[in-house]
Amino acid sequence: QGRVGHHPNRIEAESMKTGGYQTVDVTPWETASGGKAVVCHEASGCTLTTTVDKAAGTYNVAVQYFDIWHGVSTFTLSVNGAAVATWKADDTLPPAQPDPNLDGQTSTRITIRHVALKPGDVLEPRGVPDLREELKAHSVGPIAGALGRIPPLDLREFAPVDYIDIGP
Repeated sequence: QGRVGHHPNRIEAESMKTGGYQTVDVTPWETASGGKAVVCHEASGCTLTTTVDKAAGTYNVAVQYFDIWHGVSTFTLSVNGAAVATWKADDTLPPAQPDPNLDGQTSTRITIRHVALKPGDVLEPRGVPDLREELKAHSVGPIAGALGRIPPLDLREFAPVDYIDIGP
């Protein structure tokens, strides 16, 4: 069972049962619930699990996650093992340049509408990270003498999640 934070419909990812996800600090802290998020370093993916304690009905389920420029993690939201939504974290959010930081600029959300839920249902977001190798350092051509070499770019995205909201 996930812990509900300051918002009555919010379940913070760090408090959910995890299957491979690891808690990390987000800087600045105020850009994530409790200053924390979870990331996945497993090529096969990671899961978060919580048990629904709301009255039977149809809800909108929002997943707040981070979308790092150039990374393309894949997410699935399941109820009792049946997928109700799948999406890719492939938006181009500012800064439109490689920046692996989880912060307010990379925080985004998806809302899955009209999800039938009842008490005891198991809600499970699953993230598969984009673990592509970083681009190697390379010469910047004719201006290489002035600038030297550009450092490697880390393009990995670890399927980061902040929280889920279950609302009307």
